[in-house]
Amino acid sequence: MYCANCGLELPAEANFCWKCGQPCKEPAETAWETCQIEYETVRDGFLYRGDDLRFVAQASGPRGEYIAGKSRVFRTSPFYNLPSTQEHRDLLDVLVNKLIQEGWERVGEPGEFWWNYTFRRPVRGI
Repeated sequence: MYCANCGLELPAEANFCWKCGQPCKEPAETAWETCQIEYETVRDGFLYRGDDLRFVAQASGPRGEYIAGKSRVFRTSPFYNLPSTQEHRDLLDVLVNKLIQEGWERVGEPGEFWWNYTFRRPVRGI
């Protein structure tokens, strides 16, 4: 390996040129883990009663898939079994703030539904 700045021949394990001080290796690319907020059904509703749901931050990283966080359980309208009220938005905000406090950063706009936020964070020690 040769120094890109001064041309000195260096051993392969060199991190810096000892003649000019130029770094010899590219910094490692940051590895990311990601998560997206979905919802899960905790209990199916019956006629004239909505479903019990909760938001779940489904994460994926080098160690596989895991749940990065959950909201508390909430009930949907019997006529529209998806999250839709201000209470649901408030519960989502609590989960989003928890993820941000844990080092997650929001990426892009929500997905198909208003709650489908995507996050990423650098992978910590494996």
